[in-house]
Amino acid sequence: MAEQALLIIYGSATGNSEHIATQLHKKIQALQPTDSTFTPAILLDGNSCVKTNLPNWSKSPTSIILITSTTGDGDSPENISRLFRTLKRKSSAVDKICGCVNFCVLALGDTNYSKFCYTGEVLDKKFKECGGTRVMPLTKADEATGLEEQVSSFEDRAYACIKAAALGQDLSDVDVPPPAPNGDTPKITNVTAPTPLPTSTSPGVILLQKLCAASSLPDPLTFDISGEEVLGGLQSSQASSVALDIQGKGEEGGSSLNGYPLSLNDSVAESGTITSTSSHTHYTRQQPYSSPITSARYLAGKENYGKGERRVIEICMELPDDFGYEYTPGDSVGILIPNSPESVNSIESRIKGESVMIEGEEFGKDGVLRERVNFNGVLRRRELIGLSEACTDPSESTCLKYLGSKSGSAIYTKFITANSLSLVHLMEFFPSLSPGLEEVLNLFTCIPPRYYSVTTSPLQNVKGVGVAFSVVDYKMEVNGDRRLGHVTGHFEEICGMYLRPDPRFARLPIALRPKLPCPSVKIFPFPSKHFKLPADPSYPIVMVGPGTGVAPFMSFINHRKFGRKVAKHETEETCEGEWRGGFELEGEELAVGTEDAQGYRSSKEIGESHLFFGCRTRKDWIFEEEIKAFEKGGELTKAHVCFSREEGEGKYVQDLMKKEENAEKIRDLIAKKNGYLYICGDAANMARDVLLCLEEIFDGCEGGGGGKKMVEKLKCRGKILLDIWS
Repeated sequence: MAEQALLIIYGSATGNSEHIATQLHKKIQALQPTDSTFTPAILLDGNSCVKTNLPNWSKSPTSIILITSTTGDGDSPENISRLFRTLKRKSSAVDKICGCVNFCVLALGDTNYSKFCYTGEVLDKKFKECGGTRVMPLTKADEATGLEEQVSSFEDRAYACIKAAALGQDLSDVDVPPPAPNGDTPKITNVTAPTPLPTSTSPGVILLQKLCAASSLPDPLTFDISGEEVLGGLQSSQASSVALDIQGKGEEGGSSLNGYPLSLNDSVAESGTITSTSSHTHYTRQQPYSSPITSARYLAGKENYGKGERRVIEICMELPDDFGYEYTPGDSVGILIPNSPESVNSIESRIKGESVMIEGEEFGKDGVLRERVNFNGVLRRRELIGLSEACTDPSESTCLKYLGSKSGSAIYTKFITANSLSLVHLMEFFPSLSPGLEEVLNLFTCIPPRYYSVTTSPLQNVKGVGVAFSVVDYKMEVNGDRRLGHVTGHFEEICGMYLRPDPRFARLPIALRPKLPCPSVKIFPFPSKHFKLPADPSYPIVMVGPGTGVAPFMSFINHRKFGRKVAKHETEETCEGEWRGGFELEGEELAVGTEDAQGYRSSKEIGESHLFFGCRTRKDWIFEEEIKAFEKGGELTKAHVCFSREEGEGKYVQDLMKKEENAEKIRDLIAKKNGYLYICGDAANMARDVLLCLEEIFDGCEGGGGGKKMVEKLKCRGKILLDIWS
């Protein structure tokens, strides 16, 4: 049988799917020198295959492993959107454009959204309808509960099933481990080795032994690696001796290494946010805007600086004069922060190799570690397994393998997850760990952007955009050290000139104060397709946002406030291009009060608006002055506020929502007056509790058919909208 093409296609918004696909591609490449089933595996994003590969899928035998996430509430990632649209519009009765394709799909999603894994579901269905052969059932991985188990199970099965189908074998005979049950905790299955390794003096090994003893688990040094399914087949990590593979990426011909751009100054933009402007300038993740931070203030917890307690900060960043950065209320700002010099210095001497050659260009270790490698993130199991090969102490190597295995799942949670341990911390606990620079590049993803909801409106400040965030700062149980967030801790440090100004200059006029260097940060727009204000401002809105979840609602209310102040002739002028965006409307459209191109400004009255906000204590109430001013000015009908650690009518937002008069108001505004309800904040607890509360509120609504059914109906109609994070 002639060799078949093997494509590993990904659709990725934040980098998870691309990283999983890249790692799978590397592992398959390592198998191919002794496996002639396929031509060399090709890794590419979904958009890149539409013109070059898709035309052959009805003619030449092709095997496809597809890994894709779903963004927002049912949107496809930008870099797979063309493939998604192409297959979605094909008729299953006529088009057989996938007639020669064997395929399997891994879909990433979040069960808090109504369209869980929607992109993967649609592509899996359309590949089948268009003539493809599904070699294994669709695998869904839930980011709300953790991806690791389902991803590992898919990796173990995918290549075996694709290979069997390519060889014409019966798929029922494929010898692969069964898929991991959704949400099940892996059982401890390790077998005691007949000859235990000698006791180690490594602080990490000693600590793991204590954790295992406290949990009544076997000593980690007795871990039998040979009995672990998770370490077999494709799940095993690449050795550091494997040559770096340089994979062509995208139609533009740019290249990447494990998801990294080949050049630290690579200007090839990935498929991402493109803003249309008169100057044709646009900013993306690959081409961010270096934005000066023009102001910063503590919204809460100023007195807690340096104490490891809760602090909330709002910063305002300058936007470019070329109108190349556009945003609307509900959007987020993508922020790219390099690794700090302190963290790079702490591990640099332990990383072997001073530079790496990529396509004839040499990159120094310091630059690679500072700009590319996400070594400050919480360690993943696959990273621990790969790092185990870089330990010269056999006991440390065994312990890292144990942490990365299914048998070590419970201790991984207690040691790694509970303390958010990164490579920096791991090297402190395991002194013999000394990986090579190439190995680090193979194992770790690139530094991911962080996304924060905007708190401002472009009508409010055309030259700037604001975001708010809680500073991640806590004491690690494992050693008592403070752990600062990679991005939030960095912001608090560089914004010290605003947050903690020198009191010696407080009484001086601004013109006479010393000129301090203005900090800057790389940013790019991250639009939301669904979490938007209604086009008609007369529609009522209900906003539920505890803690920093209130941030986008400040943008909403500000936008309605400033939009209401604009007279008709001012609206005509701004719609001709004088406000950010340069949209144009015809005069006759303005004459009948039609909203502007962003859909938020008109001559109509503003509809009712209710905000449900909760925090721990009154001193944690962020944007308190602004919220009270909105109520006084009529932009906000009512703010319903609760404090979980103080006496009051309710501890949480759902308690306030269930009060009889509030529940009746919600039913009236959303179910009867066609309003919109927004939920923003923590997905793990708050979002689910609020949705359950809404089911109670809508239970028995006329025509609702039950609260749960009514909530699902409203979510599908876009009347209940979520912006949540895990």
